[in-house]
Amino acid sequence: MLNRRLAEVGHVKVTSLTISSGFYIGDTTRLRANSRALAVQEETQFLSEKFEFNDFPLFKRTLPPGKPPILINSRFVDHHPAIHVDHVDVKGISTAATFQIGSLQTIAGSSRVKHVRILRQER
Repeated sequence: MLNRRLAEVGHVKVTSLTISSGFYIGDTTRLRANSRALAVQEETQFLSEKFEFNDFPLFKRTLPPGKPPILINSRFVDHHPAIHVDHVDVKGISTAATFQIGSLQTIAGSSRVKHVRILRQER
């Protein structure tokens, strides 16, 4: 069960939020972020080959299951009815990352990145 409290936020500045990422204010029960990225860099004006996710074993592998939650008998006493955040300055949130102000019960995130560089001398 979530420990629900009001989230009071004065000022948040997020400069960049990209690629399956999230910024949340408030309570969330479940969050699942997933990203697959294939970056190809070639030292020519035009790419000579076409690449697919299935070309690389990295994207075919089954991800291992997440660890089961650790259950702890606990009791919370909130002396303040709210989570208060005065000021947050975030430069960047990327690739299945999460920034949250509030309660979160369950989170699962994954990211797979394959960077291919094709240099002139290697062709």
